[in-house]
Amino acid sequence: HPTFPPDTYLYFVEPPYPMIMRNLSGMFLLKYGTGLSVWSNDAEWGGVDENRFADLRAHKNSFVYLFDSNGTRHEIAVGAALTQTTSPILPTNFQAPIRLEGYEVTRTTFKRGSENVLLLYWRSIAPISRDYTVFVHLINAQGEIVWSEDMSPRGGKSPTTDWKPGRLVVDAHLVTIPADVSPGTYRLEVGMYYLPTLERLSLVDDAGRVVADQVTIASFEIVE
Repeated sequence: HPTFPPDTYLYFVEPPYPMIMRNLSGMFLLKYGTGLSVWSNDAEWGGVDENRFADLRAHKNSFVYLFDSNGTRHEIAVGAALTQTTSPILPTNFQAPIRLEGYEVTRTTFKRGSENVLLLYWRSIAPISRDYTVFVHLINAQGEIVWSEDMSPRGGKSPTTDWKPGRLVVDAHLVTIPADVSPGTYRLEVGMYYLPTLERLSLVDDAGRVVADQVTIASFEIVE
C-alpha cells in the first residue's frame, strides 16, 4: 500500500518476530502519517493493554493482517457492522473458570471462497487445570457443518493452563468459506472441549445451571 486513506486502522494477528514489529509500528507512523493506527493481539508488541478489544469498527477503514502457522499473511478488509445475536448472550461463563466476553468478525456477509477473521475474547476467572481446545463451526440452515476449525487458543501459543486470571486472551480464527457452499443464511457455533475425552465444556447461568455446550452467533449470509 503506497498510501492509506485518513483514519485507517491496521490490526495484526500473530505477527512474526513481534519484537521487530514493535519497532516497525513507529515506521508505519513515519511512512503513512498520523492518520494510520496500528495494533496487535500479541502482548509482545510494545506491551498491549491486556483488557483491550480490537474494536475493528472504531475507524473509517480497517484491515486485519493475520499470519497463519506457516507465516503466510492474510489481508482482510473489515466490512460494515450488522446487528447479530448470540445465544447465550455474551459475556457467558463455562463450567471451567473461563468466560467468553465477546467477539468481533471482519464481515457478516461472506462470499464463497473468501477469508474472514473471527476474534474471540476469552478471560480466565481463576487458574485452569486443563488444556482445552476451541472449536469454531460454520453451520447451514439444515444444521450441517460446512467448515470447522479445532485448535488450542491462539494456534497453540496460549494453552488454557497458561492463562493468568483476569487477563484477556484474544484468540483469532481464519474462517475460510468453501467455494462450493450454497448461498443462504448460516451461523457460527463456538465452544471448548477437553481433547483426551472429547467432552465439551458446558455453559452455565448465574445460578450454575447448565444452559448449553456452545455459543451460537447468528446470522451470516453467504452470497455468490
